[in-house]
Amino acid sequence: MSHLFKNDRTRSDFLYQLSSLLNEGYTLSEAINMQIQFSNSKRKKWLESVYFHLLHGDALTDQFVEVGFPKEILSYLTFMERYGDIRVGLYRASDILKKRYEFKEKLRKVVHYPFLLLIGFMIMGVVMVEGVLPQFALSFQSMNQELPFLTRIILVMSQWLGLPFFVACAMILLIVIMWFRRKPVIDQVGLALSLPLVKHYLRQLLTYYFTSQFYPLLKNGFSLKETLNIIEKSAYLTFFQQEAHRLRLGLEAGHDLADLVSEVPFYLPQLYTVISMGESKGDVGREFERFSEFLFHQMYENTYKVLQVFQPAILCIIGIGITILFLSMMLPVLSIMDAW
Repeated sequence: MSHLFKNDRTRSDFLYQLSSLLNEGYTLSEAINMQIQFSNSKRKKWLESVYFHLLHGDALTDQFVEVGFPKEILSYLTFMERYGDIRVGLYRASDILKKRYEFKEKLRKVVHYPFLLLIGFMIMGVVMVEGVLPQFALSFQSMNQELPFLTRIILVMSQWLGLPFFVACAMILLIVIMWFRRKPVIDQVGLALSLPLVKHYLRQLLTYYFTSQFYPLLKNGFSLKETLNIIEKSAYLTFFQQEAHRLRLGLEAGHDLADLVSEVPFYLPQLYTVISMGESKGDVGREFERFSEFLFHQMYENTYKVLQVFQPAILCIIGIGITILFLSMMLPVLSIMDAW
């Protein structure tokens, strides 16, 4: 039933409309009933099922699993629905989905033109390497002359970068992916953190999810141990289930939460300071909420900055490749003209 929502933007709009109705004083079941009146037949049928489950005491978030909502959104909404303010949860989840959609659209626009250029570059490269340059090689061989250095390099590379090479690369990549997916989720995260370009962003992301799942429970009076116990049982993301288990055992052994999060490489170093500050103020939940909001905006600002650099960098690389191919073809022509 994931086709009921075309993309993250339509999911965002749906959650925003629910949040708006709740802010206007509607109950959750009344808000869903209102949505039923203005939905097409497929979504209407699903909403009627949601309405039925709500009347029988089931959770709203459980009904989102089958319609393609991301696991991190489901996990966040679960805790906000059960232990926080569902109105705030729906609004923030809507904002996250909206920014996810905007990021994907921005990425698509950034990648689209370089991708077309790359295809053109590959076609031109194949034509030159398979058709033009071998003819130059035969001509120079018949004249007992040596091809220009750049042209010889291109011909040597073309012998190595043939179909068997790409098939071997694809097989190796497939084996690595299968090996990676068979590893426990904690080991997968650890391996991903060993990649320099991924490390900082992944730590930001994990810290954001950590704080955003904790603060609804802590702000509503749950102790740290109770919060960890709930996350261990209810989180949709396996990583946080296992982390909650580790942290709960650490707390039971007498360790501080700040020390427990700082002894693993999964989170930003600032999380230690945030926890310490929250404990000194007696309101860790509030500090987590502020920090999660800060991280959310920082992640998307940094991502857009990277995208602004990405397209010019790719275009420069493709441009250099085209220039090299052009020179590898023109240098033999100039050599022949000089010989005449």
